[in-house]
Amino acid sequence: MRAGEPVNTDTRFPEVSGSSGPSAPQPGLERRLQQLQSLQHLSLLLSSTLDLQALLRSLVRELWETFGYARVHVALHREGLLVPVAVAGHDCALPLLTTGEGVSGFVFRTGEPAFLRDVRESPHYVACNPDTVQEICVPLKTGGEVLGILNVEVGPEDAPLTEDDFAFLQSVGQQAALAVGNALLYQRQVRMAQRLKAIGETARELIALDETQPFPMRAAQRIREALDCYSVSLFLLREGRLEWVAGAGGFVGSELPYGAQIPLGKGIVTHVFETGKPWLARDVASDPYFLFFELLPEARAEVAVPLRMGEEVIGVLDLQDDEVGAFDQGDVEALEVLAGQLAVALQNDRLFAQVARAKQEWEQTFDAMTDALFLLSPEGRVLRCNRAAARLVGLEPRDLVGRNYHEVLFGPEEPFPPSPLQETLRTGQPASLERLFPQQGNRHFHVTTVPRFDEGGTLSQVILILRDITQEHRLRQQLLQAEKLAAVGQLVSGVAHELNNPLTSVLGYAQLLQMRGDLPPDVREDLRRIAGEARRASHIVHSLQTFAQGQRAERQPVQVNALVHRILELQASQLQADHVEVVTDLAADLPEVLADPYRLQQVLLHLVDNARGAMASAHGRGTLTVRTWAEGDRVLLAVGDDGPGIPPEHLGRIFEPFFTTKEVGQGTGLGLSICYGIVAEHGGRIWAESEPGRGATFYVELPLGHEGVPHSGGQGWKPTLPVRRGRILVVDGEPGTRALLDRYLSPLGHQVDLAESAEAARARLEQGCYDAIFWGTGVPGVEGREFRQWLRARDPGAERRLVLLTEGAAPPEVARLLEETGALHLEKPLRLEQVVRVLHAVLQGEGGAGRSL
Repeated sequence: MRAGEPVNTDTRFPEVSGSSGPSAPQPGLERRLQQLQSLQHLSLLLSSTLDLQALLRSLVRELWETFGYARVHVALHREGLLVPVAVAGHDCALPLLTTGEGVSGFVFRTGEPAFLRDVRESPHYVACNPDTVQEICVPLKTGGEVLGILNVEVGPEDAPLTEDDFAFLQSVGQQAALAVGNALLYQRQVRMAQRLKAIGETARELIALDETQPFPMRAAQRIREALDCYSVSLFLLREGRLEWVAGAGGFVGSELPYGAQIPLGKGIVTHVFETGKPWLARDVASDPYFLFFELLPEARAEVAVPLRMGEEVIGVLDLQDDEVGAFDQGDVEALEVLAGQLAVALQNDRLFAQVARAKQEWEQTFDAMTDALFLLSPEGRVLRCNRAAARLVGLEPRDLVGRNYHEVLFGPEEPFPPSPLQETLRTGQPASLERLFPQQGNRHFHVTTVPRFDEGGTLSQVILILRDITQEHRLRQQLLQAEKLAAVGQLVSGVAHELNNPLTSVLGYAQLLQMRGDLPPDVREDLRRIAGEARRASHIVHSLQTFAQGQRAERQPVQVNALVHRILELQASQLQADHVEVVTDLAADLPEVLADPYRLQQVLLHLVDNARGAMASAHGRGTLTVRTWAEGDRVLLAVGDDGPGIPPEHLGRIFEPFFTTKEVGQGTGLGLSICYGIVAEHGGRIWAESEPGRGATFYVELPLGHEGVPHSGGQGWKPTLPVRRGRILVVDGEPGTRALLDRYLSPLGHQVDLAESAEAARARLEQGCYDAIFWGTGVPGVEGREFRQWLRARDPGAERRLVLLTEGAAPPEVARLLEETGALHLEKPLRLEQVVRVLHAVLQGEGGAGRSL
């Protein structure tokens, strides 16, 4: 009968007829009895173990040895293939077949048994063994799912297969299917248990920080050990690209390229990173995203899951195996759980590494971040503690047992403060608070208490947990400080903007009046004082603008040690007069930083002057200490004094704008705020440490930056007075500015036209060209870029005759306009001598280069 033809699927054995009276057993009857006995024996055998390989090997051997079949084999379905897993008989080499090939594929696909009485007559037969003449193939089917096939072959020298064999093997196939299903279910359960165990053990490994090996490498090795796969790789996002940070497994080669970057858009790893979704490739040969990696040549299956922090994908966990179909959906689910814990641990490890770059002793800092644990009695006595807790108070763990925890942490003289322990004893619930520990170096800790109950439900012990949050507290304070500075900066910027325009009129008219020759001496002196006070107000406004929005930093390589020497030379006479001794400890090989030297000089000058003033006012003398050193890619500067120090209640406010402890009239309270803004603008940090009565030290930390930024030193410009008269247009929204320029320039012989808006300016320009155009950046009307396009179309050379008037330093958009057009620039409040110089430059054809006067 050919495969695919109707077959007898009745698994009952035919009845045996016999003559009356005793007779010798017939051969067919003996074989059926043998099959019944074998079926019973196989039933016991198949139910005796859940080891799939052992079960199937015993099955095929039993059939081969008992019934003399030429070959017996079992093949199971794996990823579109029928894979032989147990074979017995002669010439046992069998090929892998797809589910669409041969009699086995036909039986698997249809789920129906097949009896090939003559294999040569079957169109489905695939000749694996040339001596095969008959074949029976039955499905291993349970619950409607075909798990594989049981196949029996005989040759010309073997006993032919019969309908009894066909029925018998179907019965065997049914029992084997149940056993295989149970074994596979058991394997899945075992695998799931292994996954859960691996997740638990790996999670504990993530918590148990081991400093002997980098964390990503340790995590990769632990995951591979737990899941027993070919390879494990960790990729993290760094500078916009995925970087391979750790690997464990069957890599070829001793030098692995850690730090190598993977271009986005290629491979399963980048696909997972870009989509944020896991990817399972049971067979990489047919996967559209698989990218061959020469260090992992045996990869046959791959699974990758994203590492997330909130909504952000920070990396990818990738596993490969050398067996097709090694991973399934259960692995994906388990790895997603593990990836969540791993992402948090990796992110924490990355953040900790960033902090550690600013420290000289990585291991000590790392250990200091470990929580301190105390196990307390309800009375507050220490029952047990960990080494972190012992290190916190400088004692051995055994020396703390039996002592009151409050005395250990605060000393016997300190009053008993509010404590979460009291709250936990009162409510039986966990409690927590944040507090400052003066005895532990003024560090901030998050204090948590957790109750422990005995079997009777009585609170018997309390766990006290101290987590050092000093750095977090400092970052919160810096964030709060930055928010305050931003709010005050907006206010100050607006005020400064409004002050510059009236100051232009005050200073300009005072200068105009001084030019008169008929003024009495006392009036001339009064005008000189008015002009001087206007200039003073201008400097104050300039300081406010520097604080509010900063100036354009001219970055160049700067040697910090050279700045230190320069400032100390400038301050030498004042320091000597105040009996201040200077001690320097400057690193000889200090690298340069990319910075604005003038602004850094402003910071250093203020810190040195502050220290000098503090020591002089406290005890009329002192020692000023200036140190520099490098840590990784940062340069640090410390300015210390032995003055009165900073009270703890003031330490957190010294960088606030307008905060000062000086007497009225001796300080504006903006100095340290400006220093804070300058350092932050350079990507650095500034902070102070102080103990009352023992002086204070200010620290400045700056990044090295990158080389190759040009130094715009700027050469001095010394114009002469105008030599010819011209036609001048003044466009400004402030009537006082327009009137002042008209009042000053007209008597000098210039023809001055005024315009209060862009529309009025257009009307003037359409009537003719001007030798110079003074244009206020706050002019109402058209956008500046639109007007510039109109002006260029009408008069291509007009941009080089343009003078921009700004309320203080040029904002970024104006600075870009200056660079693009080459226009000159004046800051309000205007000084008449500056107006003369810039007008001379324009009339002489020297405008351009975006210069400021």
